[in-house]
Amino acid sequence: MRRILAVSVVVFLALALVLTSCAKSEKKVVAKVGKISITIDELNKVFGDRPYASFDEELKKKKERLDMIINERLYLAAAYDNALDKDTAIVQAVERDKRSFLMNALYEKVVVEVVKVTPEEIKAYNDALGEEISAKHILVDKKELADSIYNLLQKDTSDANFTKLASQFSTDPGTKDKGGDLGYFKRGRMVKEFEDAAFALKVGEISKPVKSPFGYHIIKLTDRRPVQQPPLDDARKAELEKELRMRKERERAQAFVDSLKNACEFKIAEGFKTIQPKLSAENPLTLAAGEDSIVIATYKYGKLTGADLKRVWDYMPPARKSEVVANPEANLRDLMFNEIQTTLLEKAAADLKIEETPIYKERYKTALEQEMVRAFKDKFIYANIQVTPEEVQNYYDTHPNEFIAEPKVQVKEIQLATKQEAEKILKQAKSGNFEKLADKYTLRTYTKGRGGDLGLFPRARFPELFDAAQNLKEGQIAGPIEMGGRYSIIKLVKKEPETKRPFEEVKRMIENKLRMEKRKSAEEAWLNEARKKYKIKINEKVLRESINAKKYEKQAPAPAPAPGK
Repeated sequence: MRRILAVSVVVFLALALVLTSCAKSEKKVVAKVGKISITIDELNKVFGDRPYASFDEELKKKKERLDMIINERLYLAAAYDNALDKDTAIVQAVERDKRSFLMNALYEKVVVEVVKVTPEEIKAYNDALGEEISAKHILVDKKELADSIYNLLQKDTSDANFTKLASQFSTDPGTKDKGGDLGYFKRGRMVKEFEDAAFALKVGEISKPVKSPFGYHIIKLTDRRPVQQPPLDDARKAELEKELRMRKERERAQAFVDSLKNACEFKIAEGFKTIQPKLSAENPLTLAAGEDSIVIATYKYGKLTGADLKRVWDYMPPARKSEVVANPEANLRDLMFNEIQTTLLEKAAADLKIEETPIYKERYKTALEQEMVRAFKDKFIYANIQVTPEEVQNYYDTHPNEFIAEPKVQVKEIQLATKQEAEKILKQAKSGNFEKLADKYTLRTYTKGRGGDLGLFPRARFPELFDAAQNLKEGQIAGPIEMGGRYSIIKLVKKEPETKRPFEEVKRMIENKLRMEKRKSAEEAWLNEARKKYKIKINEKVLRESINAKKYEKQAPAPAPAPGK
């Protein structure tokens, strides 16, 4: 069943590569490496919140994770000592990713900092989740078709008519053969436009066409029933707050992008009239010489040309093209928005002085320091590491078991639904025409047209077929073989025994393995010396306080030592 799941359509959600957190960062320092501080917030972000058996176990694991961060800070301290933060190549590499930091910080500024979730909203959302509905829908690409179907349903609102029209017209492959039935769902499962319309209906009522990112829906509500909810305790509230925040952030982000679109002063230029007659819903856009540079539209910060239009047009679905052909004045701006949205977002970031915000500076600094550490390792730790051809050959000769290619078989297969069908086809297959029977009857669709050929495969892929093939000679047929509730007939093409992989095939893999081992040894040696050079201080009190001890209070106490021990 295809679910019309809620998805974000906001571009800069994708550009915000590092998701920002709505929680306030804790600035408590849990460790220092020379002059570089490590906050408990940094540790918590990478440590996660998985459960542990005891307080002591969590503390132990957290110390191990902190030790890994300390190692990275040792590299960073050395990188600063070598002035890599001023290295031109490193700074230029970070500058190339500047847009992603801008978009992330812009998202934080205009979405995360704006969205609030109140206790009242959490309770109302919890109450709303105490109900679920079942519905049917018919999904089509064009509004005219949706209106026509809706008119037909007004004349006959029966389930039989809805089922017939869904099977005939719906473009939803997961539901069209089931009369458009979506089953039961709660709030938060569908895109907002669909959800709002569906939950507003009465049982048996049919909606007017509803536009969503997927097309136009006609929805029929078939049932509404209460659902038992878990207790609204602190854990449940936190879960619902997270869900609500995500929904509100999507809505806020969409509203922000829409505001940019509406204020961008998009205007269709005279040059569009030259290209408009060539627009076709069925064909790519073909431009004559010079038409790629014709200005088809202008906006607040620039212009769009025929080349821009062709780039978008040739990848648009026919239904979307039809809308533009029918009414370009109403639809061209939305069609071309992908071409200008990055510019609009960058201008918005500039207007809001995003580069001056703490979140942007933090993202930039993090990226710079990551690049510094990478460069430091390459220049000062890995620079002299080499793997010689003799070392590679020696490893190949002394580790033969690592390069054994497992045995494989190649078979042709006819897969059938029942044992009875398989036994019937087996008789026909033994009489000849195995390949034709496979093309006609096999349920494994990707082997149709190939005579049922599964190609060479090891036992791990199809163990039942592999085992059955071991008892066959080339050209022999066996079956039925039960596998995953279906039944297979196979014809052996060939067997490949266990062999040692050729040196040339694995040479690069061995070289990489040896290089990684040498790098690891070099890192360990360097870190041992760095720990002597740089002062490391761990705040045990902050580390222990960062663990929620209450969650371990109900555990059974450790057994008392035996008398005399």
